[in-house]
Amino acid sequence: MSKLPLNYIAGCIDCDGSFSISVIERTNKKYYQVEIRPVVNFSQLAKYRSVLEGIRDTLGAGRIYKRPGSNSDMPMLTWQTVAVGESLMVAEKLYGYLHIKKDICGRFIEATRLWIESKKKVSYQDRFSGKLCRPVSVVLRVAKIGLTLNENGQTRKTYERKYRKYLSIKRRLEKDYLLMSSEEAIQCHKIL
Repeated sequence: MSKLPLNYIAGCIDCDGSFSISVIERTNKKYYQVEIRPVVNFSQLAKYRSVLEGIRDTLGAGRIYKRPGSNSDMPMLTWQTVAVGESLMVAEKLYGYLHIKKDICGRFIEATRLWIESKKKVSYQDRFSGKLCRPVSVVLRVAKIGLTLNENGQTRKTYERKYRKYLSIKRRLEKDYLLMSSEEAIQCHKIL
């Protein structure tokens, strides 16, 4: 399929697509790690695969896969961005054409840009000197945006679960942790 106009793609995303930021916590004995995974996606019946391929080719990003759990009589395919930078690039391209999800896209761009641009070198003297890290305030801001991005469609139970997750991240980061990052992650070394 030939390339599609951006306003057509934005219309697809406005109707059946989504912008989401997953906030993932990982722990072990020495480290507490927070990662984000910003994703733009759009699902469609498998018979419209050419539309998904057109979106991928026009935006120069994303992958297409069979949606797990879709009915075998009517299989669904999903186009989805893969990397943080790719998700930001797609959102910035579509922002001016969106109507319904323009506010959500704006918050998505704000959080993703803040995440990418917030890496700073540790300047104080210790064994992690010279490593990339993010300030706790940035991690909490991005986590809050990510966990509340699509709050209008959430049930009260889902919202409460996400708010508890945010408070958990906040409590962990306010302790004596040193923030470090490795690619898209923040690792916090707990001083024992």
